Amino acid sequence: MKVTVTLILTLLLCSVSIAQEVLFFDDFESGMDDAWVNPDGGWVVEDGHLTVTSACGFQQCNPNLYAGGSEQANYLISFDFMVTEAFTSHGSFVACYFAVDNPVEPVEGVTSGYAIGCGWSSDGSPENANCQIQRIDNSSEATNVTITGEQFWIEPNVLYHMIIGRSGAEIVIKKWADGEPEPTWLLSVTDETYQSGYWMPTFWNQVGWIDNFTVTGYGVVSNEDMTWGGVKSLFR
Repeated sequence: MKVTVTLILTLLLCSVSIAQEVLFFDDFESGMDDAWVNPDGGWVVEDGHLTVTSACGFQQCNPNLYAGGSEQANYLISFDFMVTEAFTSHGSFVACYFAVDNPVEPVEGVTSGYAIGCGWSSDGSPENANCQIQRIDNSSEATNVTITGEQFWIEPNVLYHMIIGRSGAEIVIKKWADGEPEPTWLLSVTDETYQSGYWMPTFWNQVGWIDNFTVTGYGVVSNEDMTWGGVKSLFR
């Protein structure tokens, strides 16, 4: 009994981090989940993959597909992807908008949130490919942190995995080829500006597909919100 009381008091006095709630998952085996909004039909499901079939510029691709909403907070997004053909001298760039407040026109309209991705190369050479975390405030680039190296290059017709999103106070990204060991975070930035919103996968000037799109929520029970009911709910 003494141990139980001590545990309860500890929980009441401290913030308790909890994880592991899957907020959303789609493997596209039965088509596109109804939660997706696909305003201009730019994405289709083919052979069990969510596929973009025609190359388009960054602004034109971004509004094509989104899901989530203002209630989705503090989450990580993971997905598999393959670029089947690139149409630019700068290599492939695969990204996901995250915690976006206005998903319909993320570039041409007014929006705030994050754009996180890998693969862009300033001169088209693999050694200058980068991963980047960009924060957007009212459609203006507020911060853009990048890291450069050949490991960030995206080779066509190779299966990759990517995880992006928020881990505590940090915005994070990792990307690796299938069959390679999963790396630690390739890039992380401390930024707590935007805590919730929509997500939008993005391909830039290339065709290809994504699969096994998973959104995992990470919540925190804080001191001021802690109640006996809240403590009990942690152990259900």
